[in-house]
Amino acid sequence: MINVVGHAECVGVDVETDPWIALNVSWQVKSRSDTLYLMITGLEGGYVELKVNSMDGALVELVVVDEPPAGVGYDGLPELKDESQCLVPTLDLNNWSWRRTPDYSEPKERVSRAASKLGMSVREKIVTLRLSESDPVEFIGGGPVRIGLSAGGELSCLVVLRD
Repeated sequence: MINVVGHAECVGVDVETDPWIALNVSWQVKSRSDTLYLMITGLEGGYVELKVNSMDGALVELVVVDEPPAGVGYDGLPELKDESQCLVPTLDLNNWSWRRTPDYSEPKERVSRAASKLGMSVREKIVTLRLSESDPVEFIGGGPVRIGLSAGGELSCLVVLRD
């Protein structure tokens, strides 16, 4: 379970695909700090890396390293409540262990690992990446990317319009 604790503004998003990387999405967030990594292994296959700001938990990059098995997908981009904003989720930084002192805090390790049921669907130009079994009830994002959030505050899926 990848817990989402809020949102952060981004100024843009880039989507890349090639024969070796099934999907790479990068968000340009307003403030950038050291990167934390969340490596997600699929329970039935697939491998996804999330790169996260260590300061606020903002998702800055998602890379599908090994394509997950076929899953349920969307036929188009879900609508956003506010099309004028580009938002990314901020993830719970408690996924990583921290070294805390009276003067500062820093991650003990920059890499955290999780396992989840992953799935991926490609329909025409729409790619859906399922990151959990929870259904999305809200979408945030901007440009060609939508990020689905579940009722329980979990990162549910990613829906991407690719060229």
